[in-house]
Amino acid sequence: MLLSNSFPAGDWVLHTQRMLREAHAGEITEVESEIDTELFFRHFYALNQPLIVRGGVRKWPAVARWNQEYLIERAGDQEVQIQARRDQNWNYEIQASQHRKVTKFGEFIRQVFSNEISNDIYMTAQNGDINGEALEDLWPDLDPIPDVLDGSLDHKRMFFWIGPSGTVTPLHHDLTNNLMAQVVGRKRIKLIAPDYLPYLYNHFHCFSEVDPENVNAQKYPLFDRVRVYEVTIGPGDILFLPIGRWHHVRSLDPSITITATGFRGINQFNEYYPNG
Repeated sequence: MLLSNSFPAGDWVLHTQRMLREAHAGEITEVESEIDTELFFRHFYALNQPLIVRGGVRKWPAVARWNQEYLIERAGDQEVQIQARRDQNWNYEIQASQHRKVTKFGEFIRQVFSNEISNDIYMTAQNGDINGEALEDLWPDLDPIPDVLDGSLDHKRMFFWIGPSGTVTPLHHDLTNNLMAQVVGRKRIKLIAPDYLPYLYNHFHCFSEVDPENVNAQKYPLFDRVRVYEVTIGPGDILFLPIGRWHHVRSLDPSITITATGFRGINQFNEYYPNG
């Protein structure tokens, strides 16, 4: 029989990892401009640790060029797919397929930069199958990151995230390692280590029921045990988001982010995920 303050073996491991993590303040490492490739893969990629590289893509032409006028001039007539009518469904992320809409890129960009705070429209990786080719005239404004990625600009492993101030991606974790390159605007990301899983109310697939911006303490009392780290990234910054790292994202401005999964390292794990 277990003592009242003991854990089953698996939970004990997670609890021990949490204790060690919480004993050291400041979990998120930040560096300026670049990081040694071997150090990145050995100490961050392999050890499942997030990393911010401030100014890591500041030399991308996109960081200087991508404003409303330029984007419309380059690709405004292209038909793209977005997520729409999200305000009508609190479960918009899990039911993303119900919110797909085809529209002209120029019309969408005008809405994004209209200064309206909204979570109703968003171009996400869920729309990547169409948008990679539709927006091919924008890809030359991005440069490969050959030290950590495979060196190409593969539309199937790089995705646009474009939306107005106020767009939200609810709390979840990804099934791959991700590189987030912020091109336009700022995003605030709340990060939670994987070992807090027992307290995260993981109700479906890789999603949590909890809104970390407005926690219902009565409904989710165990979430009080979770340590949430908050970071903000701006134009030119990179965030390495390790697989399994829970995160909640809010755009603080009209925002464009490019995410990439084509690392020079193993990044195929979903076949082991339950119903993945």
